[in-house]
Amino acid sequence: MKKQAWGQIHEICSQWKPDILWYDGGWLAHHGTDADAAPFWDAIGLARMARSYNPRVMMTPRSDYVGDFTCQEGPKPVTGPIVDHMWEKCFSLATSWGFIPGNTYKTGDFLIVSLINTASRGGNLLLNVDPDVNGRIPDEEREALVEPGDWMRRNGHSIRGTRAGA
Repeated sequence: MKKQAWGQIHEICSQWKPDILWYDGGWLAHHGTDADAAPFWDAIGLARMARSYNPRVMMTPRSDYVGDFTCQEGPKPVTGPIVDHMWEKCFSLATSWGFIPGNTYKTGDFLIVSLINTASRGGNLLLNVDPDVNGRIPDEEREALVEPGDWMRRNGHSIRGTRAGA
């Protein structure tokens, strides 16, 4: 599995030189809940490899590596003060991180408020969508994105390029 994961990361970094790598799972080793994960990830080695292709690539803190930004996961509302470092809020549009037939989805109002609260505190909002086994985004998910999309067309200038507290 390590060979496969490293091979895929090598392929992504060498062919496309991404600006961001969003790992997940290595944090188990960091928190001591999965000692077997630490040698699998070799987070420092992964970071070196990725940066050999793009020295400015940013990485999440979810690989047992400190990361270049912090990450708040889950749909709880964003609250609290403005922080002086880069951060990201991530949650799934559905109640799960993968496709489940008949799932329920966040409302347009919830998504808009989450976007505003994240951007106004200097964060980036990463929204997970759940394609089905054929890669199709379910109609319910697409419908849930209509209201925030309309809102962004009208008000996106108040989000894009803003700074925390501005």
